[in-house]
Amino acid sequence: MSGETIYREFSFDTYSHEGDRFVYPPLLQPSLPSEVQTSEDEFDVIGDDEFNHSSITIRLYQAALTGDWETVESIWRSDNAWINTRITKGDDTVLHIAAAAKHLHLVKELVNVMNDDSLALTNRVGNTALCFAAVSGVVEIAKLMVDKSRTLPNIRGSQDMTPLLMAVLLGHQDMVWYLMSVTDYNLLTVEDGMELLTGAIDTDLFEVALHILRNNRNLATIRGRKKETALHALARKPPRFDRYQLSMWQRFKMQGCSINQVEPAVVLELAQTLWDEIVKLKHGDVSKLIGFPWRLLFVAAQLGKVEFLMVLIKSYPDILWKVDENRYSIFHIAVIYRHEEIFKLIHEIGAIKDLIATYKDDHGNSMLHLASKLAPPNRLNCVSGAALQMQRELLWIEAVKKIVRPEYTEAENKDHKTPQALFSEEHEGLRMNGEQWMKKTAESCAFVATLIATVVFSAAFQLPGGINDDQEALS
Repeated sequence: MSGETIYREFSFDTYSHEGDRFVYPPLLQPSLPSEVQTSEDEFDVIGDDEFNHSSITIRLYQAALTGDWETVESIWRSDNAWINTRITKGDDTVLHIAAAAKHLHLVKELVNVMNDDSLALTNRVGNTALCFAAVSGVVEIAKLMVDKSRTLPNIRGSQDMTPLLMAVLLGHQDMVWYLMSVTDYNLLTVEDGMELLTGAIDTDLFEVALHILRNNRNLATIRGRKKETALHALARKPPRFDRYQLSMWQRFKMQGCSINQVEPAVVLELAQTLWDEIVKLKHGDVSKLIGFPWRLLFVAAQLGKVEFLMVLIKSYPDILWKVDENRYSIFHIAVIYRHEEIFKLIHEIGAIKDLIATYKDDHGNSMLHLASKLAPPNRLNCVSGAALQMQRELLWIEAVKKIVRPEYTEAENKDHKTPQALFSEEHEGLRMNGEQWMKKTAESCAFVATLIATVVFSAAFQLPGGINDDQEALS
């Protein structure tokens, strides 16, 4: 279960908390009082005592939503059994609702008059009020409850989740650190540990994940409920930012700055710690672990995670030879998805690159054919404007030409297309967009537009060989 998939909106038409709408996981969602759903005919036949019960329930529910301790106290003093009464269809108590609504003052007053058994009451799906506090992210509310009853953190809620796991899945870092300090780890299973580790990675709580791993390094080689290892979970996390998608001003501001330096360091340390444990296994076991349920190596390459891949390569260089089901190496993937930093690594592996550069897929496409295909939209749009996009596409062709064998420039794939023919076909739309841009530009600067059009678009359809071989590609 991931943090993105467990949210659902909850709102009460008349009452809200300081104008905010509440957002909770479905199984933590407070429900409307059952009496509110009752029809008029049913009210006609119930007795006075039952009708009075209904009105008190509604008053109590409204008071819990609005943080009205005076109303709650007056009802409680008339009959202290109300403090434990389940007032919604979901069997929530006043404390459940108050915790969900983040009313610190009301929770404090309620906790003062409740015993351990009252605090441990669960609703219909098994959640205690602490589960609601964990989801709310308000540490002070959770602390009030745990200070009164130390066993609460280990009472499991819906779907057998601990309050700690709920906080992790919602990315509430402060709440997570607090609950980690009060949860009895002796009562947690290995499966709990894996859920916490992968959940922390999914919600970007990398410091938390590293702390969990340091306390139990065996988790590095265990699969979770999705059959993934923690390294798989980390491999599919997109990079925090892509410098090629930043504006010129943003790049300038980042020069010499410490932006995002702390988090990447933690991510790499986490990757290194996981990998250090995995490579202790036998060679065959390493391949099985990282190759199932999907090959994390190629997913990381697709996302452009060069630092992550470097961690793996440094201590296990054999992965450079790995290919996926299409016979693509990480360098082929880098070409397809236009990740310069990964592709540049090919120049650091010596003579191996000459062999890797000969790999072709089942359709006879060489690495140069792959470079001749149009870049994916998210990579093509790293630069704006058809002219600059075409320029970058040409630079990719030039960069790949430098590592493949000369005869590959004219080699046909199984569709009888050379890299040049494939480039022309794939980039026809970009060429047309570029020509339109040139025509518009010509109105204000005819000479410059003509010059650019001549250089860029003529070169585009004279490949390969239309670019100076001495030009520094992908600079």
